[in-house]
Amino acid sequence: VLMEGQGGSYVPTLKQYQDKAAYFLCACLQKNGGYNVPLTP
Repeated sequence: VLMEGQGGSYVPTLKQYQDKAAYFLCACLQKNGGYNVPLTP
């Protein structure tokens, strides 16, 4: 929805979700500069 430009009044909220998803993905991939998800042995 956000990528297609159809967010309407929800664009700020959708951008927050997108930012948090990107942060979580980077944390899982160990790319967050110290704020990463712990790996299991």
